Formats: sequence, structure tokens, C-alpha cells
Amino acid sequence: MKKFIIVSAALALALATLPAADTKSETTAKKQNELFPDKVLVKGKGFEIKDSELEESFIAYKASLAARRESLPESKRESTEAQLLDRMILTKMLMQKATDADKKRAKETTDTFITKTKGQFESEEKFTQQLKAAGMSPAEFRLRMEEQATCEEVIERELKTKIKVADERVKKWYDEHPEKFQQSEIVRTSHILISTLDRETQQPLSATKKKEKEDQAKKLKILAERGGNFAELAKQNSDDPRSRDKGGELAAFARGQMGVPEYETAAFTMKTNQISDVIETQYGYHIIKLLEKLPAKKVPLSEVSEQLKNLMVDEELRDQMPDYFDKLKIDFKVEILDEKLRARVAEVNGTASKVAPPTAKK
Repeated sequence: MKKFIIVSAALALALATLPAADTKSETTAKKQNELFPDKVLVKGKGFEIKDSELEESFIAYKASLAARRESLPESKRESTEAQLLDRMILTKMLMQKATDADKKRAKETTDTFITKTKGQFESEEKFTQQLKAAGMSPAEFRLRMEEQATCEEVIERELKTKIKVADERVKKWYDEHPEKFQQSEIVRTSHILISTLDRETQQPLSATKKKEKEDQAKKLKILAERGGNFAELAKQNSDDPRSRDKGGELAAFARGQMGVPEYETAAFTMKTNQISDVIETQYGYHIIKLLEKLPAKKVPLSEVSEQLKNLMVDEELRDQMPDYFDKLKIDFKVEILDEKLRARVAEVNGTASKVAPPTAKK
């Protein structure tokens, strides 16, 4: 999956800022244009953007915000429209530069992404409902994602693949920032939880029932210390549904990461394969087994060099993109015909606009 492709359904909906495919008949569109002329806002080599497209893009953006229970203040409308228009200009140019190979890879990326996104919902119907809430049909969603992926393929081919980061530069950065590669002491544990919370209400049990749970935990501790299979004891007795089927094993954690102080303190004072006393926390009684303790260390360069190199490439790519987009606008002879919009686009880009003013008519 490409760096710039969104990785969750929520973010996908947030990027629903491109105008939907026109579903009106040509006759209807023609009649509407006769009554209400559709003003051309942008002209470029091989494309133009009309007022209706920007309006559709703005409506789609607001719908995506509404789907996430967010809203757009009226005071931000003008700057938002400028950002959307700039994005539309870039999309039009990049789509024209896309090769057949770019489009093929984009389609494959989109297929994979949509399959993964659907998997985050209970059913395809729920997925479709979420799209509808954001003002999109599945076909429109696919169209937008494929267009986004195609643009990213062009950027990757034209810019990213040409960026090279020398190993010496990676090593220099690694040597100059040793503090960023210090790994704290880490422990891996398994546990058996005997909950002291009511399963239905999640409220604390009565003192009598809590004492029964404590006695149960103490018996399990004895069984574990006498050689009982800890993983099997966890599977059969633990009240922690997240770890029970894994024999009680939890994800490894460093100091301060666990969020349950009593558990963390016990884990870091134990020896490998040691069984703890019965530890009481807000969740109930725990019997802990220390599986592994990894001492603090400096992560070696060999383990992070590829990650560092990728980060440097991405950073250089971000630096190159503004100039690349400005050059594209010049190459495509982009003209923003509305003076106020042209000024706003320049403002949101934080620079003097590389987009030419309208050509004077003779």
C-alpha cells in the first residue's frame, strides 16, 4: 500500500473532496446551463474546471465531515474552497500525466484497499451505509480512490523513485541522534485474571463474592507453582477474553506503558519463568508468569537503517512536491480566471502563485 494512500475507512471518507461523477443526462445538463451558465473557474492545457465542479467538491467535503460528526465554520469556507480547487487542479494535471502502467497499479492498489476497508465493517451493507452518509455510492468511492491512487503513482514514478539516500547519510543521522534509539527494558508476561467485576454491570462484586474469587486465584497459583501448565490454566480459568485463548499471553511492554501499576511493578521485579503472588488490581486478581525480560539497549543501525532511509526519502519528497506542482502548473498553462480565487489559492499555498493570470484578450 502506497505511503499516501489512506489506511482506514474514516480517513478514506475524510478525503472525499473530489466532485462525484456526473450522473445527469446531457439534455438536463444542457438545459440547466442555458438557464444558469456554468462559469469556468480554471483553464489549463487539456482541462478546465467549472463552478459546479468546485461546488460539488465542497458539498462532498462537508458531507465527509458530517459523517464524522464534524462541521465547517462559514468563516473557513473561502480558504477551504481554495484548497479544494488547488487539489482539483493538481489532480487534473497528474491524471493527464498518468501512464497505462500507473493506472494498472492504481487499480490493483484500489482493489486491495477497498477489500481491506470493507473488512473493517460488520457487513458490506454497513460499508455502503457509511459511504452514503458521506454522500457517496460505492462506485463513486471506487472512482475517487482509484483517481487518488493514480495520482500517487505518478508522483512516485516522477519524483520518489529518483530520490536516493546514501548509507553514509543514514549512519550520520543515526550517530548524531543516539537518544532516539534507546530501547527501554521490556517484559513479556502471561497472566490468569480472576475478575472481581460483575459480568453484566461491570460493578465491583460484594465482599463475600470477592473473597471467593481471591480463594480461587490462590488455588490456581498453587497449581501453577506445582508444575501445572500455565497456558492451559489460563485458557480454562482466566476472565481476560483478550489473552485467554493465547494462554494468557499479553503484548510486551516497557515501564510506564502497561497502565496498571500493580501489574507492572510485579512484572519488572520478577525473574524469567517465575510465578507471582496473587496481585490485586482494579480488574481483579492476577497470577502472573514472566516469560521474558529484555534489557534496555541501543537499537542497532542494522535494525532501523531501512526505516530511516524511507523516512528521509519521504521528507525529501515532501520538500520537492511544491516546486514540482508549481512547474506542472506552468507546463499546463494553468489560469485561474477568478481573481479572488487566484489570490486565495496563492494564500493557502503560502507563496506567490505560479498560476498565470487570465490572458488578456486582444
